[in-house]
Amino acid sequence: MDQIKELVLSWQTREVARLVRSDENVLDVVISLLGEGDDALKLRALFVLDDLLSDPSDSFRRKVLSRGFERLVDLLTADDDRIVMRTLSVLRKLIENTNLTESQFARLLDALYILAPRGKTTWIGILDLLSAISPGYYSSVDGHVARFLSSDNLWVSSIGLKLAASTGYALDGNLRHVGRVFSEILDLNDVLLLEVALDSMVQMLTTPSQEIIEVLLRSSYFRLSVLATSHEDILVRSRVREVLGLMRRAIMNYYGKRPDDAIDLARRLKEEGFTEEAVFLEQMLPAYDWNASTISILEENTGRLPRFLREL
Repeated sequence: MDQIKELVLSWQTREVARLVRSDENVLDVVISLLGEGDDALKLRALFVLDDLLSDPSDSFRRKVLSRGFERLVDLLTADDDRIVMRTLSVLRKLIENTNLTESQFARLLDALYILAPRGKTTWIGILDLLSAISPGYYSSVDGHVARFLSSDNLWVSSIGLKLAASTGYALDGNLRHVGRVFSEILDLNDVLLLEVALDSMVQMLTTPSQEIIEVLLRSSYFRLSVLATSHEDILVRSRVREVLGLMRRAIMNYYGKRPDDAIDLARRLKEEGFTEEAVFLEQMLPAYDWNASTISILEENTGRLPRFLREL
């Protein structure tokens, strides 16, 4: 062990990685170094694992996952940011295309919840890590998603948004939180948070349920319409228009076949004060389904009516 420790401390990580490939007992030594009190030793052991996991072979990934996962997760709460960021990198390579056990998944999310408020750099690393998680059913995910989403810290709740979008089955019990987080992010207009919100919307709109459509209508439709024309960044405006178009198509595909449901939802939206959203829904309906209040709103907001209404 002392020989391996000396090699690691002298930054001969490639040599250590070569030894691991020839003798897997060396891997246990490297993993044990993650528990050492010396931060420099931990960091260099992480570099060895990072190098090993760059190998496309699954053999080392399975061994590290079974022998070192717990130690790696523990390092996510280290004080040294270099250790945290390198651990996120190692974990991303470790879990890519790998099905975690229920306990591993829960353990990882517990650590990420603690880590999430630390700063933008670690937040980006967390999102990158979560993008590598293979889809699968975890019975505890709903509770974890709710905990992230209900946080008052938007950097934390945005991670819950990403989790909810990527694990669609976790959405149903968390739609109230999802709507709140979407609306707060769109009002804040931070580019990094906005990117997460837009990506999450795209995932949710792939196969949207009626409940998801209603949440997005209430929380995001009007805000996106404003951002599509007012945001100072032309690339952001383009991206917002793209997502807004996807949302409109999803809504039209769903309610175009269900006019009675559309009429009912438009009525409820107007009662709740979501006038523009109600008008959008009614615009999809045949002219005879339009009511006097909708026509009045259009005249007031645009100064003119659509041609097919003027001809009635």
